[in-house]
Order: sequence, then structure tokens, then C-alpha cells
Amino acid sequence: MSARAVVRVASATLLALAPACENVAARGRGALVSWAERHLVPEAEPDLAAALAGLSDAAAGALAGAPPRARERLSAIEGFVRQCAIECGAERGPRAVEAFCKVLFESLTIEPVTEGGEFRLMFPDFVLRARRGSCLGLAGLFLAASQRLGIKISGVLVPGHFLVRYDDSRERFNVELLRRGLRREDAFYRGHFGIPPDAAEYLRSLDARETLAVYLFNAANALREAGGDRGTVARLYEIVLGVLPGFAEARGNLGVLLLESGDSARAAAELERARAANPWLSGIHLDLCAARCALGDLDGAEAALRSGSGPEDSDARFLHALARLELARGREEEAVRLFSRAVELDPLFAPAHRDLAGLLSARGEGELARFHLSEAARIESARHGRAAGRRAIEPW
Repeated sequence: MSARAVVRVASATLLALAPACENVAARGRGALVSWAERHLVPEAEPDLAAALAGLSDAAAGALAGAPPRARERLSAIEGFVRQCAIECGAERGPRAVEAFCKVLFESLTIEPVTEGGEFRLMFPDFVLRARRGSCLGLAGLFLAASQRLGIKISGVLVPGHFLVRYDDSRERFNVELLRRGLRREDAFYRGHFGIPPDAAEYLRSLDARETLAVYLFNAANALREAGGDRGTVARLYEIVLGVLPGFAEARGNLGVLLLESGDSARAAAELERARAANPWLSGIHLDLCAARCALGDLDGAEAALRSGSGPEDSDARFLHALARLELARGREEEAVRLFSRAVELDPLFAPAHRDLAGLLSARGEGELARFHLSEAARIESARHGRAAGRRAIEPW
């Protein structure tokens, strides 16, 4: 996973795991939902080390057909906790953060992954084996050890990213693990990650259940990308939202999933709630436009679309959505113009090529239609080929 690991969709690298699992939906339902209902539905504080080992095991079974190894995974995490305990000695204050970083980055030589990572790097046991980790994977090790040792460290969510914070009520500071323990102020995250002033879930210290909800959100994204049953994925998002009701990314993903399932009215309601939670949420105006269009509210769809877009001639996805609206209104010439402008701005945007091909074919422009259809197929084939080629060496 990249530095922006807490995202609305999982990395395309997850598609590389899909051929290995013959029945993703069934395993996902039995393992991931069971884990979520055991650790997140009850209000008792879970043990993070055991819970993260269990989630890694459930995800490995659901997405890669891996055999159960939860005890081995937990043993690896507990080994890290023991190393931290030795390095900390009697220290349980802020200097424990330095001790944790020393174990993580010096003793174990784990490399932070800021770009081009993969889903498995959010699991602490895999981080220890691969010697590299995403923001979530590194944070999971920190949080599992701090909870076991009684050190006041919490997880902190920001849009597209996750960090940890030390706060003993006397001293408080954020720890950027992708920068090997660099301390950063809240103001940096507000500016760099675009946090709205009234957002409920961002930049606050999360408890153990809330932290696990963020991990489950990413596992649900992965199951969705791998072709998991939509009802199962929706249930996982709902469990996440039961713990973090203001988690805009989860609310938005649930809305898109409902839209794909044909429940346009509920999709629109969830997407509106996502926008209320974070008006700056990436792509929310496009999703709301699609939901309103599916309900036949074309004016509402255009209003939603324009609410989050910049100049009309600079965003291929905006132009593609607007073209579809114009087509729904029967304005074919304008739709052709907008689809054409979209592919001019982004020649690798396959949906615009495909929609333009369909419209041109209906208008009798067969040769040009075949060109755009072949372009769409070529782009999609290349994308899937790159994903299928990203097979990691390490077993899960």
C-alpha cells in the first residue's frame, strides 16, 4: 500500500491474488465477517496483537486461499513486543517511542513503504516477515506493543493515511512512521491531507476498536477488489461504520457498492452522508452524480457533479460524467463533444473510450467507434496484465 493507505478503493495489486482463490465470496463471508463480529461488535476492548493476527489470517484465507496460521502470526507479533520491552526497560513515557523506533528501523531494519506497496503490508506479521511495511503495518506493530506494555500510544486517522500519537495528558506528539518516527504537528496533517474543520473521525486518538475498524475497512476494500460477494462487503462496511460512523471513506464505499447493486435510493442517502462527513472526499461528487442519475434526477445529478469540480475543460472524469448526463437528456451532439474532450484530456481513460464507441456506433460511425472500442480494450487489458504480474515472493 502507498503512503495514502486508508483509501476508498484497494490497490490494483490485489487483483494479482484473485486467481489464487476459487471461492472468494464464501471464504470471505466465513472468515472476515466472523472476525469482525467477534472483535468489533462487542464493546469490550480487544487485544490488538491477537486481533490483528486474526484479521491477517482471515484475510489470507479469504483472498489467497492460505491455510490457518493465526498462532504463528501472533507469535511473530509477540516477538516484536518482547524486543520492545527489552529496549524500553522500565521506561513507559515518551522515550518509549524512540525505543520502539530503534527496534523497528534499526534492529529489524524494516523499510517504510511510501509508494507502490501492496495490501498485505498493512498486517504486522507480514511486515515482520517482509521487512517492509505501509503506514498501517508499521502502526499495527507500534500499537500492539504499546497496548501490551501499557504505553499511551494511539492510532490516528487522516484522509488516506494513518499515524500514531503519544499522549499521556502531560506530553502529546504525533509520530510519522513513514518517516522513521519523525514528529509532526496536527497542522501539517490538516494542510497536507485536506482535513475539513468539522470532520468527526480525523486527527483524534482512536481506541483499540476504532483502530481495528480502520484495518477492517481496508480488508473490505480488498475483498471487494478480489470479486467478493457484495452483501458480505456491505456487511463489513456496516460494521466499520457502527464503530466509526463519521468515517467518510467507508460511508462513500458503501454508497458506491449499493449503487452497483441497484439500490440507488439508499446509495444516494449514504453518499450524501459521506459528503456531509467530509465535503472534500475524493470523487464524492462523481458518485453522487451517478446515484442521482440512476434515480432519474438529472438536475440533481448535475448539481452534485458541479459541486466538486474545477474548470469544465480540465477534468476528464467530470467531462465523462457530464457527457452521460447530456446523453440521458437526449443531447447526442453535446455528449459526443464531451466524450471526445474527455479522451483527449486522458487518452488512458477507458470508460470514456467505451461510452464514446457505443454512441458513435449508434450514430452509424462504425470505423471511429471500432477505434475507441479497441482503445478501451487495450487499456483495460494492459491494466489487468500489470496487476497480474505483481506477484510477491513472500508467502502470506
